[in-house]
Order: sequence, then structure tokens, then C-alpha cells
Amino acid sequence: MLLILLRELRRLRPGWQLTVITGDTGPLLESVRELGCHAECLPMPEAFKALGDWGVRSKVALLQQVARAVPAALRYRAALGNKLRALDPAVVQTNGFKMHVMGSLACPATARLIWHLHDFVSNRVAMKNLLRWLSGRPAAVVAISESVAKDLVHVIRNSGKVRIIWNSVSLERSFLQPSAGGDIRIGLVSTFARWKGHQVFLQALALLPKDLAWLGFIVGGEVYSRAASQYTEAELRHNAAELGLLDRLEFTGFLADPAAFIQSLDIVVHASTEPEPFGLVIAEGMAAGKPVITSSDSIVTDRVNGFVCARGDATALAVALTELARDPALRSRLGSAARATAEQRFQPERMAREFIELYEAHV
Repeated sequence: MLLILLRELRRLRPGWQLTVITGDTGPLLESVRELGCHAECLPMPEAFKALGDWGVRSKVALLQQVARAVPAALRYRAALGNKLRALDPAVVQTNGFKMHVMGSLACPATARLIWHLHDFVSNRVAMKNLLRWLSGRPAAVVAISESVAKDLVHVIRNSGKVRIIWNSVSLERSFLQPSAGGDIRIGLVSTFARWKGHQVFLQALALLPKDLAWLGFIVGGEVYSRAASQYTEAELRHNAAELGLLDRLEFTGFLADPAAFIQSLDIVVHASTEPEPFGLVIAEGMAAGKPVITSSDSIVTDRVNGFVCARGDATALAVALTELARDPALRSRLGSAARATAEQRFQPERMAREFIELYEAHV
């Protein structure tokens, strides 16, 4: 999302100076530079990077994490503040909960702070209180969907700063029709977060009819600093082996451009077991003209531009997969409708112009 936004900003406002600061190394830095923007890493200390409250049930455990992380967080705040003062930006836009906090504490008084909120916060034990406390700092808060905006307003109790700007996806790739014959290629595309539905996906594959010719793909990898937040590939391979799926299932590992791989699939599965803030993979699958089966109805209308199954229902997912796999005409119809939806709702220029309007309103 950040790369799409930067690319469009470079095109629409070529005179603007755009800088990205990351808390870790990785391919994002070089991708930003390839767009003609400045990028640098200000490494986050490990104790602070590993701090997280998703899924934490024990307040004692959380307090122990916080105690270990506070000195590192204070050092990082000082370093980030120095960096931002040297850059002297007009606008500071933060992505990710930790950077919302650090940006709020380190943003120079001469700059306008904007939070770009990509996830729900009300289910975070500590972060919801931190963001409520800091909610006076940003000039505006961008939420990626109505559901994220509603969740945030419930937490910070202030709707005046919140603006919804939908994510976008690249629409430049050619629209490929699903294959007409051979093994049906079915893919779950996501991080290895434990709520992304990998177990549901594997169970659904195990329920597919024996005579159905298919190949399964788990696309993605381990990207989080906290091991408790995600599966390992070894865990998923073990579960797949127990279900007898390994001979028909491929693990691609982390892909820098999963949207390119989506082009090779016949059916895209998005099986989250918890409410989805937006579901970028859904939008990418639709942009590729693929029939998408999802557990979120925020983007997909059931049997109009995809299938919607109840969250956590492996049987329903298997039924939907079977129907799509056996009916190429249905795959083609839903894929065409999905592409039309993507062209209407997820244009990169639309997203960038909405951000430009927001920036210029606050500078």
C-alpha cells in the first residue's frame, strides 16, 4: 500500500520530497528508492520490536514485556525525534501501532502528524489506551475501511479527526481469465498470523471430493517479530501432513509481490477467522479477475463478485471450492465481476488524490 501511494504521489506531485523511515531492514527500502524516494532504516531495538499485546491474556505477562521494552522505547523515541527534526517535514505519516505511538511522541511541533490506521485497536489490551491517550496528537487519522473507523472512534471517542480512505491495488497487470482445464490451482494468500485461517483452509482441502483435480498453495511466510502471533511453516507442514495433503500442497514462502502469483491461481481463498480490517488480498484477487472466496463481506457480495463463507467453517469453504472448481463458467463470471469491482473501487490514483487533499488541508 505504501509503495502504491508513493508511486502515485511521485506522479501527481513530482516536486514533493518523500522520505520513508523503517524500523527494520528488508526489501521495502530498495523498493522505495526505486521509486525515486529517499529511504533509510532507523533500527528498532529488539526489546521494543518484540513488544505486543495481540492475544495477550495475562496482564502480568504484558507488564513484564512493557518493563523490558520501556528503556528501549525511550531511546528509540529520542533517535526518531532527532531524525525527524533533521528532515524538517511538513507532514509525518505513521503506519503501524508502534510507529503511531513513537510518531506521536517524536513528531516535531512544526509538522502535522497523520496516523494511517490499518487494523482494529479495540482488541489490543494496552494499545487502545495508548492511542486514546495520544489521540490529541495527530491532525488527522486515516482508517482503511468503515469497520476500522468505527472501531477507532469507539476507542478514542472522537470522530472529528477520522477519515476513511480505502486501500487501492495495482490495476496495471493484464486481466487473465481462469484456466479452462487441468488441475485447479487454489491458493490462500496471507501472512502466517494465527487468525488468517490456515487451519480452516487445510481442513477444507482435506474435505474436497476425491475425484477433483486440484493443487493447493499457501502463499506467504513468517513476517512478525512476535512468534506467538503467527504459525511457523513447520507447524503448517505438520498439520498438512496429518491431513494427507503434502503431495498436493505447495508452500511458496514469503513473496515480495504476491499479487503476481495470484495471477497464476484459479481460485483465491481468504479464510480469516476474525473480522478483517480491509482484506488487501481480496482486493488483489479481484483486480486479477479471480473468483475469491472470503469470510469477509466488506468487499465481496456473495455470488455476485465472489463467494462469502462463514468464518471458521471448513465444510462451507470446501463446498464453495468444489462448486467453483467444477464450473469454469461460474469462475469466469465471478472473476469478471470482481475485476469490474476493483476497477471501480480500488484505483490507485483515487487513493492518492484523497491523501493529497488531506495533506494540503493540514499544511
